[in-house]
Amino acid sequence: MQKIVDWIKSNKLTTVLILAIAFLLLGNTPKRGLLNQLSASPTRSKSSWNGGLSNMALETADYAAPTSMESRSMPGIPTPPADAAPQPEVKDRMKVMNASISLHVEDVRKTIDAIETYVTNIGGYTINQHINTPQESSGGSINVRVPTEKLDETLAYFRERAVNVVYESKNGRDITDEYMDAEARLETLQKTKAIFENMLDEATEFDDILRAQKEILNVQNQIDRIKGQLEYMKGTAETARISVNLSTDELELGYAPANAWRPKVVFRKAVRQLVINLRSLGNGVIWLAVYSVIWAPVVAIVIFIKKRKSKKSTTKKSKK
Repeated sequence: MQKIVDWIKSNKLTTVLILAIAFLLLGNTPKRGLLNQLSASPTRSKSSWNGGLSNMALETADYAAPTSMESRSMPGIPTPPADAAPQPEVKDRMKVMNASISLHVEDVRKTIDAIETYVTNIGGYTINQHINTPQESSGGSINVRVPTEKLDETLAYFRERAVNVVYESKNGRDITDEYMDAEARLETLQKTKAIFENMLDEATEFDDILRAQKEILNVQNQIDRIKGQLEYMKGTAETARISVNLSTDELELGYAPANAWRPKVVFRKAVRQLVINLRSLGNGVIWLAVYSVIWAPVVAIVIFIKKRKSKKSTTKKSKK
């Protein structure tokens, strides 16, 4: 102890500098505001504050592994374990339903008009439609959305409008767990936003206020995105998409019956191909006639030369 006292007496200037540094390091820690207390935590650096908790709230939604949230205990924010239990059983599952049907019909345009009218009357709507009318057969397609609970009823109506149903399929995708996960993320973000709002109310320093406002804006942006995802999933689950292909020729719909040879269809295709070939021949004749200004004189000169040679040879023979 006496040695320390003697060292202090002999090194007064060094002692004063050490005390000043210690005061600066330790004296500023108390009462700097709630936000700076959190940023000065030994388990979380100040640089990780900006965007830390708000980004983490969305990225850790599936709770696949411990995150930076677990290093800070915050009231009101749950920290599920890494091996969280699966979603509980839900009676009313959310499903995205899709159906596809190919119809052999007598009149494509009339059938599409009837489908549009029916879909509108049951509360659905048309996404897009297409009609083509070649010479041998006409075809088209239409994509619609109808209330999911009326999907089977709608497909039955489509079958009634057809001469034959060539193809039909119906499938769905369960999005219940995705929807519940998004709701959980939304709840967590809302609690996180409330915490930052409380911090903003308690902040007294300018830097703390700016950081709190920035975090609130970041969290609000993520809340808005998740709300949009929830609305989209809810909308797609409430309506089913149906893709309808139509044609007056069932062979155009990918169907090959056992007795596929039909003379009428073959005859129409042959006539169409003949017209195409005749058009090609006519185009060639036109090109040949246009370029006759080049090849006609050449041919005339060649013929003239040949005739001169033949006359000369005839004259020589007659003289002999």
